[in-house]
Amino acid sequence: MGGSNFGLAMQADNTQKRTHATGLSIAVIGVAVALGYWIHRTGPKTQAEEDVRPPRIVKAVSPTPAPARIHVVAYGSVVPARRVTVEPQVSGHVIRLHEGLRPGGFVKAGDELYAIDPTLAELELAGAEAQVARAEAGLAEARRRLEEGRRLAEESVIPATELASLETTCRMQEAELQRLKADRLRA
Repeated sequence: MGGSNFGLAMQADNTQKRTHATGLSIAVIGVAVALGYWIHRTGPKTQAEEDVRPPRIVKAVSPTPAPARIHVVAYGSVVPARRVTVEPQVSGHVIRLHEGLRPGGFVKAGDELYAIDPTLAELELAGAEAQVARAEAGLAEARRRLEEGRRLAEESVIPATELASLETTCRMQEAELQRLKADRLRA
């Protein structure tokens, strides 16, 4: 039985140690909580500072227009805003071009764009005038024949159909003369 007393004494000693350790742990936790509460309540108070920045010093200048060269490097296609086709009213060799007639060039209203050698135009005009003169001579001949045909028709020498043919020929000559005069104006 002596061994059982020893076991009981050991058990009592262990219980006492456990109680003592538990009490000590509770005391440490209590002190830590109390200390935390005290620090929280009595800790330093912070005050917000005003955000004061010193003013910036600037110098005001007046803008003045100045020439500036702008250099742009780009890739792609350039498309003109307007494309104009210029054609002469007469044919011939171009002997002089305006310096602005190039891609991207500029011309002013009223500028002479090009000069054409007038030789071909003068030859065309001379040819048109010669055709008008021939048509006038042909019309005069047709009118003379018509007058003669009317005189002969009154004497019943020629039939009325031949007189109608002479009148038609005269009208055709008049129309041809008018057409050639219009062509001469375009030449």
